[in-house]
Amino acid sequence: MKRRMTLFVWLAASFVVLGWWYFHFGLNPELSRTLRNESQIYPIIGMVVLSFPAGLFYMYLFGFAVYGLDSIGIDLHQHEMLEVFTMWAGFVLSGYLQWFVLFPFIQEKFRSRQAKKAR
Repeated sequence: MKRRMTLFVWLAASFVVLGWWYFHFGLNPELSRTLRNESQIYPIIGMVVLSFPAGLFYMYLFGFAVYGLDSIGIDLHQHEMLEVFTMWAGFVLSGYLQWFVLFPFIQEKFRSRQAKKAR
């Protein structure tokens, strides 16, 4: 039950980060494309905090992927809404795998080894 509540709060915080960016920057027709692209630092910071340390790894991986796509002629910066959503979804996936799959697995392995040593 505690793990489900933690997952719910973590996912809610992730959706708040995405929603906040879309409503303040992404859907604002008065902002220039340059300002919208520069404002992507806000969801990056929010999601790196929520998915730390895996978020740092994913941030660099996403940057290399965008650079690679740009070098073959696909410019994601022209579609900033898609870029932000893709970036956000990757942060959510990496954070979920880290905090709710890998960490509990390692924790359970550690506890089982400690129990074996105690016998």
